[in-house]
Amino acid sequence: MAAPLVVGLGRANVDMLGVVPRFPDQPEAELELGEVSIQVGGSIALALGAATSLGCQARLHCALADDFLAAFIRGAMRRAGIDLRAHVGPGRQMSGLKFTALSRDPPRRLALHSDGDCEEPGPETFDVRAMARDAAAVLVDGAYPRAQTALAERAKSAGVPVIFDGSQLREGIGALVGLADVLIASERLAAELAPRDHLKETLVEISRLGPKAVIITLGDAGSVGLHGDTMVEQAAVPVACVDAKGAGAIYHGAFAAGLLSDLPFAECMELASAAASLSCEVFGTWAGIPDRDSVLAAVRRMREES
Repeated sequence: MAAPLVVGLGRANVDMLGVVPRFPDQPEAELELGEVSIQVGGSIALALGAATSLGCQARLHCALADDFLAAFIRGAMRRAGIDLRAHVGPGRQMSGLKFTALSRDPPRRLALHSDGDCEEPGPETFDVRAMARDAAAVLVDGAYPRAQTALAERAKSAGVPVIFDGSQLREGIGALVGLADVLIASERLAAELAPRDHLKETLVEISRLGPKAVIITLGDAGSVGLHGDTMVEQAAVPVACVDAKGAGAIYHGAFAAGLLSDLPFAECMELASAAASLSCEVFGTWAGIPDRDSVLAAVRRMREES
């Protein structure tokens, strides 16, 4: 039996990372980089990487330029077993790029990013009917709100679950929240959508906007979710955190993998929490995608210790 196909629509970029001994105090300084890494970034790309690691097939639709950055992304997707379907706009010369500098003592992060000159694709750019028809689940994140809304509408009409991972309130987010079967929200987005004193009240209020299930991710405090009348509180796996950036995207993809394995809601959250926690142990977001055996072992430890 073929593995389920997870289809994601969103950005992919090259993520260059370097560790510096410290952040300088003076306005002009030159520092030698310690550890250096070049990886793939973009929340939907990362989510699909996590879903693939946990046994799904994955397809990424994005916009790229015809440049060396795109060639790097294509190679990384191919090695990960992800089917990349990139729209290349005519005359576009630069794909998305992010550079992150980190210091470890004290821990600080400076991220500089550019979407390049790739225009945001609209709903006319992609064949959303075919994308939804092929998918067992659809992942969106608000990066391309018009195109993602069109895909979510098509997926809903075809009975394909839409899993939306949102970090902050911005244009187009409201429509995606209403179309989502599962909304995975950061604390910031949850507070913006439903400012309430208690998490359960926030979850209930957000669920009235349309999602069948709502999850709020809480960093190293784990996550809390509501499905129907059932509230689930899920702890994170204790880890030695090196780099937490990207953990939310890993949670997104791992939750999708659990859902498509027919796991109950609470177990989907458990799997996602384990994968997201493990991703924090490694420098860089793409390198932090954990393998299936490590995630399942972490889940077993969580159960034994609970």
